[in-house]
Order: sequence, then structure tokens, then C-alpha cells
Amino acid sequence: MPQLKLTDDELIDIVMNFSAARMKPYLSAANSNHGNAIRICQINTQLCEALYPSLHTLEIVLRNRINNVLLVEHGNDWLCNEKIKLDSYEHETVNAVLKKCNHNFNHLIPELNFGFWKSLIEKKYYEITIWRPFCKQIFKYAKSYELNIKQIRPKIKSIHWLRNRNFHHEPIWNYLQLDNIHRTYPTNNICATKLKLIEN
Repeated sequence: MPQLKLTDDELIDIVMNFSAARMKPYLSAANSNHGNAIRICQINTQLCEALYPSLHTLEIVLRNRINNVLLVEHGNDWLCNEKIKLDSYEHETVNAVLKKCNHNFNHLIPELNFGFWKSLIEKKYYEITIWRPFCKQIFKYAKSYELNIKQIRPKIKSIHWLRNRNFHHEPIWNYLQLDNIHRTYPTNNICATKLKLIEN
């Protein structure tokens, strides 16, 4: 791994400015070599940049697809429809966001975060009201064997975890499933290249 052309004091300053706690996993991976730790940190940032477009797109498309299917059946205010029967967390979240956007349902959907949509997928509570009747329509292009919500849940959960670490600038280079996610949900060649750099 190439060394940065900086003095030891400069490298230590960079690490301290990032904070020792944030740099700890990088220093551990680099056997306390400050130059290599900073290099791994740079590669981690580039990995985050490479993943961002796919994670961003998935979040938008997933929420819009769920909304587009359910509003046809239950109307624009389907999240407040008694047939859906939101659990307490989702109900409180929707009410808080509606209050924030002056009860404008057109602004509601984009204001609900990925965690909210993950909870709709993750909780068995919604199998009867959402996933049994609408899974095939929501995941329109999925193969038949992929339409089991029990198979979809862990994928969304792992992507949500990765998304949160990515958006909060946390280490992802050492995430064991990263290469698998890259194959399953193509991002771009930068991901594969950066992973190889770290491995080497």
C-alpha cells in the first residue's frame, strides 16, 4: 500500500484531527501505521462515494414503489387507512411527519426515512395487510422465487445497516457482506477496485 508523503508529525496531526476514536479501526487494521491507516480511511471514503448513488436510488425507488401500489388500493392517505392498521411506532412517525408538513400527503412520503420503510418490511405485523396481497406488485421485476418477504427482509436489513454507516461516514471497508451486496445490487466498478486495493 503506497505511503503518503507526509512527516510523522503531520500524519499524527491528521489522525488526531479525525479523533483517535474514529481512527481506531483504521489504525488497528494498519498495525498502528499512521500513513496506512489514513490510506485505508481514504479508500473507505471512496467506497462510500461509490455506494452512495445505489443506496440513494434504492431508498427513493423503494418508498415510491410501495406508495404507488398502495395508494391505488387505499387512496393517497393509505398510511392513515384503518385497513393497513399501522403499529404504534409507524403511527406515531406518520403523525409527527404529517404535523411537520402541515398534513400535506404529497410531502409525507419523501419525509419518511428509510428506517420507516424497513419497519414496514421487517415486521410480521404487516404480512397480511401489505405483503401477502401486494408483494408481487411492489417488487414487480423480481423473479417468482425472490418474492418471499422472508427472503426480502434480511436483504433490506443489511442494506439499511450499510446505508446508515455509509451516510454517517463510518467504516464499511471491513464489512464482510460488502462484496456480496456489490454483486447483488450492482453499484459501479469503483467498489470492486477499492476492495481489491484493501485486500492487497
